[in-house]
Amino acid sequence: MLSALWRFVNEAPTTEPYGGCCERGTGQPNPLLDPLTFLSGVFYSIQQLPGTLRTLSQFNPFFYIVDGFRYGFFSQSDFNPWISLSVVLVCAVGSAAFAVLLMQRGYKIQK
Repeated sequence: MLSALWRFVNEAPTTEPYGGCCERGTGQPNPLLDPLTFLSGVFYSIQQLPGTLRTLSQFNPFFYIVDGFRYGFFSQSDFNPWISLSVVLVCAVGSAAFAVLLMQRGYKIQK
């Protein structure tokens, strides 16, 4: 739940400058986030994938978020929960730092 909160807090400052206004940016599906979400093991376990695709899925940060939720609800996970938590925290801190950088620069902020 903490990772989902970080995602929503950090997504607005990093994606809205490219959208033009708040309503336009949030009303449309994001072409980067949607495939990452659906290919992260939401509807299947990555253990069912062949070796190469399983390895590629482990580079998807949303896999670790989904795996953490799965571990929280069912006490089963495809990956070590502590590594999942670490990856999610690193991604959250990185995206927060990027959002702060954009806000400090004032990129596409109207005055």
